[in-house]
Amino acid sequence: MKTIYCIFISLLLVLNLHAEDGHNLWLRHKNAVPVTIVCSKTSATLSVAKQELEKGWQGKTGTSVVLTLKTDKTIKGDGFKLTSNGIQANTELGILYGVYELLRRQQTGETIQEELCNPSYERRILNHWDNLNGTIERGYAGHSIFWRKGADSLVVTLRVAEVLEQTIVTGTAFLWRSQR
Repeated sequence: MKTIYCIFISLLLVLNLHAEDGHNLWLRHKNAVPVTIVCSKTSATLSVAKQELEKGWQGKTGTSVVLTLKTDKTIKGDGFKLTSNGIQANTELGILYGVYELLRRQQTGETIQEELCNPSYERRILNHWDNLNGTIERGYAGHSIFWRKGADSLVVTLRVAEVLEQTIVTGTAFLWRSQR
C-alpha cells in the first residue's frame, strides 16, 4: 500500500512540473512594476530601450530612470555608465546595452552600483556555421535554428536576434554552404 501511495504521489509531482524552453535566458518579463523613464531625445533605439525598461523593471515602483546621451571621454565606443536609476552613454546603443545590463542585474539579484562599463572589444561577433540543408557544420547541437521548416522559423530567428541584442553582440556572421 505504501508503494502504491508513493507511486501515486510521485506521478502527481511529475505531472505538475513545468520546464522552461530556455529561450528567455535571464531576461524574464514577469512581475514588472511601473517605472518613469526620462530621456530628452527620441529615436528607434531609444524607444526599444524604454520599452525594455517598462517590460522588465524590477526595482522600486515609480522610480525615475534617467537615460542620458552625453559625450564623456571615459566612456569608450558603446560603453555606458550605470547607476541604480540612470544610464549615461555616448551612443544610443550604449544606452540600450546599459538598459539590458541594469535589467540583468536586477533579475539576477546582483548589486547595482555606480560603474563604468566599457566593452573589451569594439566588435563582438557571433559566427554561425549553418548548411543550406539545415545541418550544422560540426553540428553537436542538432539542426540549424535558421533553416527550420514551418511557420515558426521567422519567430525563432527574430528571438535569436533579440537574444544577441541582449548579450551585446554587435554583429553576426553566417557561413552557409550547400551540400554536394
